[in-house]
Amino acid sequence: MRVRMFHDSTLKALAELVAATGANHPCEIQSSQIMRRLTRGNVDSLAEVYPALGPGDILSGKAPPRYRSAWDAAEAHSFAPHAIG
Repeated sequence: MRVRMFHDSTLKALAELVAATGANHPCEIQSSQIMRRLTRGNVDSLAEVYPALGPGDILSGKAPPRYRSAWDAAEAHSFAPHAIG
């Protein structure tokens, strides 16, 4: 029952997000349309906070530091959290 309630709440929040952007479907939402408050008085779009990656950017070392550090901390054989830095 809890999982069902969580799922329903997630779908409701997604519907509100889609409506707020003026889109008809979630696939129409662009990362530049979603804003995130980083600090008091500092708001950036998700496109600025999480820049898009091109094909192979992580493997070739062209990804921004935020992605490279997460990639370096990842382990194929474990989902255990690791410090990213």
